[in-house]
Amino acid sequence: PLLSENEVIGLLFVADRYQRSHTALEISILCTLATHAAVAMKTAKAFDLTNRALKNADLARAELERHARNVQQAAEAHERLTSLLAQGASLSTLCHMVAHLLDANILVVDETLRVISRGSNEDGNGPSSIEYHLHGDRCSAIGKAVRDSRKAGRSVVAYHDGGELCRVVSVIGGDDVVAGVLIFRREDLNETSIRTFERSATIIGIMLLSQERIEIHKSRDVAALLRGLLLPSRHEWTSTLERADQFNLDLSQSLSLLLFEAENLKVNYIAKRLRAIASLSGAVLGELDGAVAIVCKTPLAQDVVKTCTRLLVGEFATNYWGVLSKPADGAEGLPELYNTLRRALSVARRLGIKGILNQNDLALYSVLFETHDETSLNAFLESSIGALLAHDQRRGSDLALTLLCYFDCGRNARLVAKRMNIHVNTVRQRLASVEEMAGHMGNPSKALELHMALRLWALSKRGD
Repeated sequence: PLLSENEVIGLLFVADRYQRSHTALEISILCTLATHAAVAMKTAKAFDLTNRALKNADLARAELERHARNVQQAAEAHERLTSLLAQGASLSTLCHMVAHLLDANILVVDETLRVISRGSNEDGNGPSSIEYHLHGDRCSAIGKAVRDSRKAGRSVVAYHDGGELCRVVSVIGGDDVVAGVLIFRREDLNETSIRTFERSATIIGIMLLSQERIEIHKSRDVAALLRGLLLPSRHEWTSTLERADQFNLDLSQSLSLLLFEAENLKVNYIAKRLRAIASLSGAVLGELDGAVAIVCKTPLAQDVVKTCTRLLVGEFATNYWGVLSKPADGAEGLPELYNTLRRALSVARRLGIKGILNQNDLALYSVLFETHDETSLNAFLESSIGALLAHDQRRGSDLALTLLCYFDCGRNARLVAKRMNIHVNTVRQRLASVEEMAGHMGNPSKALELHMALRLWALSKRGD
């Protein structure tokens, strides 16, 4: 019964083959040996199958245990992040926790791919340093990954080279991308860790949306306060005073007003970024009729200008133009200053002025050229000093600058030479060349026209 049908047939074949040359005893012994051999082979086969089954069972158990550990770790990670969110932890704290849990480095970028928070785990699997540049080679790959992640609803790999892998997941708020969460490692995450990363991005998104709602409410209050101060209505003055107290703005002190605009950037976004800067916490700033308006105590005005300049030039790298008012004695003088600065800002825009000027630098031109467009202003410059500018560009000379310095120095050639660090004879030679092209400067009207045109030209070249 231990032999299969084929094995029995094989034994009968052996017995038939050897029945004539061997005795019955020998045939019996041969059959017995064959039977034992067949039984041994079947036993060995069964033993091998049993070992394989045991090994497969061990592998399956190990895989199940590993999966159970991953699930447990993912659950603990989600619980820790949720707990931090409930406790009101900062975005930075959340990022550092995610970096620690996933053994990586984390960046959170806004909708323009500018970094708003980061978390690091330098001792783990993450790269030793995160080299992220807004306008770098990899930025386009990250931007594409954010868009692909939004379509797929999952995280995607942005790039993997140089021993660094970047995986990206977008954070959606309504129909818009609120932010992107970037994870940097030397190699990719496993499937369970990827799910943990995506869940952590969801928690980060909840915090960002909460901050966005707070920002919206704050911007509404700021906009109402700015309108109450700069576009006052008598029946709303009481609420304006209440809002000023809410923002700790003393309306009885000396106040300054700053207005500026920028190219290719939403004013609301600029205002939001400025409000996040600690040094501007004492200023009231927001969007007003397409420009950023900032009201602050006069002693802080120059620091506010420097802070805005650093942001616009350093981080945004954009062209901008603005005007800082003279001090106002209390809130009563702000509406008049706002109207004046609006005119000045319009002229600065049409002239192509770069940077933030003081109100006095543009006061005269705001009155004279308020109704002029860019074409008429350029025509005025061309008719008055066009020949000088063309000569300077063609010859590499400084006739226009020398003439401006001459007017600013009260027509004192020696003072011009000292300021420009040239010989006084050189100044006189340049002025002679100017008179050949522009005419005699002894005429007061001609001199005023030239001086005004040169001053406008200098303002338009500011920052070049």
